[in-house]
Amino acid sequence: MSTIERLRELVARTIEHDPHDFEGFLWAAMPQAEWCAILDFSPATLRRLISQPPFVRNCARVSGRKMTLVREGEPGPTTARQLTNIMASIWRKRFGRSVGRNHYGCLIGLAESWPDGHELEIFKRVLDNWPAFMVGVKGMIALEGGNGKERYLEHPSITVMRRFHKVGVELYVMQLQEQGKFSTQLQAKFLPLIA
Repeated sequence: MSTIERLRELVARTIEHDPHDFEGFLWAAMPQAEWCAILDFSPATLRRLISQPPFVRNCARVSGRKMTLVREGEPGPTTARQLTNIMASIWRKRFGRSVGRNHYGCLIGLAESWPDGHELEIFKRVLDNWPAFMVGVKGMIALEGGNGKERYLEHPSITVMRRFHKVGVELYVMQLQEQGKFSTQLQAKFLPLIA
């Protein structure tokens, strides 16, 4: 039996006898070390195999233990949690530090607040154009009647991005307009968010 056939059989058997329901799908769930021990795979081989079709992989904490989730099929729609993990990874690569629990919650809020399909682009543009974002924040505070502490932050702040998430959308829209990429379809999607 080939390595893929062995993996498929283990996934099917595990889902049949002990499925884990996560994000609307049934998964085979066990710690990575357990997958490797049962299949006699190295962690690198396991990751390589479950990272390509017909498999879909994920990770989650189940009863306090980190589990590798595997199923066969098509990937589901990208969730706010997946987007948050990608944003946290971008943050870690750019600034060399991990995102804490409170900031992770703020990133989830950003993923849920920003327009579907544009969350990562908005996040990257805010990070790349922090001074312009802070100008927008200052303007927003002035519009609110000055009920905010006006100060200029030199470095990106996740909590500031979350509080002023509309400024991130405005910055993104302005840059799309400058590039001539702001279509009528995008106007209908974005303008209600910043009005």
